[in-house]
Amino acid sequence: MNQLVPTANISKPDPQIEQSLSKTAEFLREYTPPPSAHKKDVLFDQYEIDLTRPLPQFNTGKARAFAATDNGDNKPLFALVCEPGTQQRHDAINRLLTVRNPNLCSLLAAGAVDLSQPAEERYVIFYEYVKGQKLSALLANTKGKIPPNIIITRIITPLVQAILALQEAGVTHGSINPDNIYYDQEAVLGPCVIDPCGYTQPYYYELVERMQAHPAGKGESNIDVDFYALAVLVLQILYGTQALERYPQVNLARAILRQGPFMALTAGREVPEEFFDFLWGMLGSGVNKRWNYRYLKPWLDGKHYNIIPSPAPTEGSKPYECLGTTAHSRREVAHMLATHWDRVKETLAESSLAYWVLITLRQKELSELLARHIKTIVESNNKNETQRNEHIMRLLLILDNEGPLRYSKISLHVDSIPALFADLYLKQAQDELQLLVKFIEQNLISAWVDLQSVKEIDIPEHLSQYFSRLDRLRGVIRNEGLGFGMERLLYDLNPAMPCLSPLCRGRHVTTLPDLLRHLDRIAPSMGASQDPIDVHIAAFVASKLGITNEIKLYDLSAIPVIANNKSLIALKLFAVAQHRSGNIELNGLTHWIAQRVLPSMQHLRSNTMRGRTLQMLLDEATEGRTQRLSDLLLDGEIINADQSGFQKALANYKRNADRIEAYKRGANLDFDSANLGGMIAKIFAYAALLLSVYNIFMAYQ
Repeated sequence: MNQLVPTANISKPDPQIEQSLSKTAEFLREYTPPPSAHKKDVLFDQYEIDLTRPLPQFNTGKARAFAATDNGDNKPLFALVCEPGTQQRHDAINRLLTVRNPNLCSLLAAGAVDLSQPAEERYVIFYEYVKGQKLSALLANTKGKIPPNIIITRIITPLVQAILALQEAGVTHGSINPDNIYYDQEAVLGPCVIDPCGYTQPYYYELVERMQAHPAGKGESNIDVDFYALAVLVLQILYGTQALERYPQVNLARAILRQGPFMALTAGREVPEEFFDFLWGMLGSGVNKRWNYRYLKPWLDGKHYNIIPSPAPTEGSKPYECLGTTAHSRREVAHMLATHWDRVKETLAESSLAYWVLITLRQKELSELLARHIKTIVESNNKNETQRNEHIMRLLLILDNEGPLRYSKISLHVDSIPALFADLYLKQAQDELQLLVKFIEQNLISAWVDLQSVKEIDIPEHLSQYFSRLDRLRGVIRNEGLGFGMERLLYDLNPAMPCLSPLCRGRHVTTLPDLLRHLDRIAPSMGASQDPIDVHIAAFVASKLGITNEIKLYDLSAIPVIANNKSLIALKLFAVAQHRSGNIELNGLTHWIAQRVLPSMQHLRSNTMRGRTLQMLLDEATEGRTQRLSDLLLDGEIINADQSGFQKALANYKRNADRIEAYKRGANLDFDSANLGGMIAKIFAYAALLLSVYNIFMAYQ
């Protein structure tokens, strides 16, 4: 027979809980959060945006420009208002705040601004106003050719000075092109920090190894990127703005690898004598190394070099044949294989790449190394796709150690993983995102590190620290709990990324105090319908707090429905966050948490315990301290006391139930029946005796 167990009655609302919910709801209805200390459309009480005066000439792909002023000296400025979900180059922004050069657009300030229209908080970057028009517009409206001396003195020379100023600050511009250069009396270089380095740069302005990478996977690189782009700019000025756009990206990359940049980009056109040595030197064609400023400065001062054109960058006497065509260098082979990833296994099985390297290039060790990777690739089956992708990646890196790391559908440089991850996440490119996660999880960055060791190249300290951080993130990937997963990777890789929770929509929240104040402000509108936490808020807070283990309320595990309450998990996080944030008052947030936690108190079995807990919960919520709520609810004392009382009640109930069960057994029932029968017989006998006495008495009357 099933034994009944006493349980709390949760089929209907508890009047005490209903009363407590009513009190928290009433508080939130009347609660007025502290007003924001920031003025509308103003940053740092100094830089003010005029949203009624757009400046479309300064617009970028992901930011709109408006007139602005510096209230300190009434200097005219322009402000770039960034779209939500954009990735600014925050390290570059911090470096550029102190850089001043007449040929570089001066960055004065940057930060989150509370806008009046739209009524949102956006990241805004303030620049000193630049006179003139875009160089692209000037070139489009100019009839005839621009004189060489004007190109050299008013475009190349000032831009070189701007590039050198950036180099001194440790910043690569990455966006030198006619649409980002302003011209009045001479050229002024425009902004470069709205997106990852080179993100919107036309592909033909990029070095081939950056051209082959994902737009967000190019990395920061160095001054070579800007000097190369400067040479391409001169080509466009000479040949017209449309001259290079007709080449498809994949074809242009292959042409550069086969012919060298100069031959590929000029494509047989006549090069003016004044620029021949400049273009050969800056584009670094053939075996010639690309010019640095040591060679460029004498040229700007009037010196001309006697350039002897070098041969194309071919290797060996016989090309490698595959995919119905030929390749003349290892880099070209790598490019061809990477652009036909799904056919790599088939291609390597049909043509002997290792043999070509051995016979044509006469490199035995390299041939043997390639042969080992090729064997693994060719013998792999469909179930080993991850292993095959890794070996293809390593094969391509050996063939082209200057190129990006290519792993199936993604292509990146080693320092670009944070920007690439954020870009793929924001675009919800799930296939590529999963590949990048595998790349991090399998520590495939080690292939590049190993290659530097073989080449005896020292890895810079900042990269070593970055690689160590990537290594620690592998534990984050494997943890599927709240506060981890993809979202945790996003915030760990990009510490300046604003919280992307739907609860933070319209706000640019990048710090714990900002998050807590924002949640406190929205508590009156959200408290009745939504928990104050989701995957983004949990990951954002856990990242800022450096939490490494899954968040579990072990002390409350005796009542799982309470232990798994999301608002209680939020409480655990917010308590630490509020302490780290200087114990700001959060009366709205504490009542929001209380309102979401109260229904779970129904599962406390003791009416007395439940009533006392509800009262303490309301009392602590009025203090505005999540730590006080945490101390009350999360240490397990209430749960343990309730459980202890319940166990005692359960023991008493069991004893009584056992006694009832014993009465039901047969032997006891017979015994008790005999006793009961004897008692009934005695009652009847005494009744008969009394009746007889009564009759005799009446007869004698």
